[in-house]
Amino acid sequence: MATVVIINTDETHPFVKLRSALTDTKPILTRIGAILEAGAQAAFSDQKFGSVAWPHRYPNQAEPFVNLAGALSDFAAGSSNPKSRRFSRRPAVMDTGRLLRSIRSRVTGRDRVEVGTTVEYAPAHQWGGVTSQPVTDDAKKKIAAWLLTPGGKPYMSKMTFLLQKNRATLDTKVAHRPFLGVTATMEKDITSAVEELVAEAATGGNS
Repeated sequence: MATVVIINTDETHPFVKLRSALTDTKPILTRIGAILEAGAQAAFSDQKFGSVAWPHRYPNQAEPFVNLAGALSDFAAGSSNPKSRRFSRRPAVMDTGRLLRSIRSRVTGRDRVEVGTTVEYAPAHQWGGVTSQPVTDDAKKKIAAWLLTPGGKPYMSKMTFLLQKNRATLDTKVAHRPFLGVTATMEKDITSAVEELVAEAATGGNS
């Protein structure tokens, strides 16, 4: 039996487009990166990642609540009073918005896409850990003065330990609040994205 092989070099031909789509992985990796990036960013507003719900700030602290690490950062920055958001348990991992804005995706190889952040405290939130802040003499003075005000007195029992003479740092245990990875929803979205790209290439972009 004789076999005839026809090679179509027309770039607009569906078979050529399909071959190109399967050879050039950057478009689909870019889409996958965008899906993962969006999912990571959504975790901050949803206060959960996939099936993992984020615990609120200082889950074991009784009322009245104060974000100790956040309040200390305010005093260290020169403020005489903690910011109003320091008295809210949620949203967790949402203060300046720096971590959220830093999440980026990039294609780094033919079969590799990376999603992440360069913010130095990100690992403590992703996996849980301990953060450390200096407790300066100036911050102690401001804390002591605030605790004597009507607004500060309710938090006297929670913050006086920061005024100890030998207190040089505040070490805070950070809860596990993941935001990077692949959830079941992301897997479905990625599968759909791949199927759509292949279908577009196979039909030449015509529905």
